[in-house]
Amino acid sequence: LDARITNGIVADQVNATLGDELITSEGDRTFATSYGNWANYQSGTVGWDSNGYLELTTADGAASGLQLVGANTTDVVVGDIVKAQIDVKLGTMADDVGGNSITGIGGAAISFVATSSWQTVVGYFVADKTNPTLYLKAHVDNSDGGTLLFDNVSLKQVNGNAGKMVNFDGSDFKMDTH
Repeated sequence: LDARITNGIVADQVNATLGDELITSEGDRTFATSYGNWANYQSGTVGWDSNGYLELTTADGAASGLQLVGANTTDVVVGDIVKAQIDVKLGTMADDVGGNSITGIGGAAISFVATSSWQTVVGYFVADKTNPTLYLKAHVDNSDGGTLLFDNVSLKQVNGNAGKMVNFDGSDFKMDTH
C-alpha cells in the first residue's frame, strides 16, 4: 500500500471489488461528441476537443477548473469510499500548468502533474455529501494560458469493508505469513 496514492484508504479482501459507475451519463465520462454536462468553474472554460476529449482552457495566473454537478452523479452514502480515475494530458500552450487536482467527493484533493503524454490519475475519497460535485482544477503561470485534456472519467464506490486510516503508513502492514 502506498499512502500517497490511496489517501489513507484501505479495504480488506472480504469483497475487493468496485461498485457500478457513479457518473450516470456515458457522455460525462467519455467525450466522443461533446463535453456532456461539464461546466465552467472559477475562470476555467469548458470545451470539447474534436479528437473526443474534455478540454479545460485556463487563463494566465488563474485558478481554473471544470465541474460536474452532483445532479449528474448517483447518490452515495456519507462515509462511502469512492475511487476516482481519469486520463489527462497537457493540451496547447500548457508548458507550466500546475496545481492540478481532482476534488469534490470528500474535500481532499488528488494532485497530479500533467505531461504531454496521456497518464491515468487514480485516487480515493471518503464521501462527505450524498450528492457530490466533481471538480477538475488547474493553475497556469504563463502569459498565454493553456489547456488540459481529459478522458475516461470514472467514479466508483469501493465495496467490502473499506475505511480511512489516520496516522497511516503502508510499511505498518506486514506480509501474510500463513
